[in-house]
Amino acid sequence: MPRLPARAPAAFARALILQVPLALASLGAVGCATGGVSARAVALSDAGAAALAEGALDGAEARLRLALEYQPELAEAHVNLGLVALARGDLAGAEASLEVALAHDEDSEEAWQNLGVVRLRRGDDVG
Repeated sequence: MPRLPARAPAAFARALILQVPLALASLGAVGCATGGVSARAVALSDAGAAALAEGALDGAEARLRLALEYQPELAEAHVNLGLVALARGDLAGAEASLEVALAHDEDSEEAWQNLGVVRLRRGDDVG
């Protein structure tokens, strides 16, 4: 598991307090910043995030996976793949994607919050 940054417990606490019924609903899909990232990867990741927001899980997953072929360290795409898995009820897949996102960006608030949601749904003690 990635090392927890100082803000991680607060993100977990927010996720627990909110008890997000589905992370998509309250947080929305994560869009991409363009710093140091391939433009094609950003475009595909953003298209995947839009498909995810519309509930088109298969289309979202396909676009996000393609984005990761262009830019494997694109944390936002990993976060959104985690949300696809979460929407499908695949808690193990969601956790794996979110942990990969954190390996690439340990300060990703979206990843920490959604990891808290996954662990809450799984019944883990995250406090």
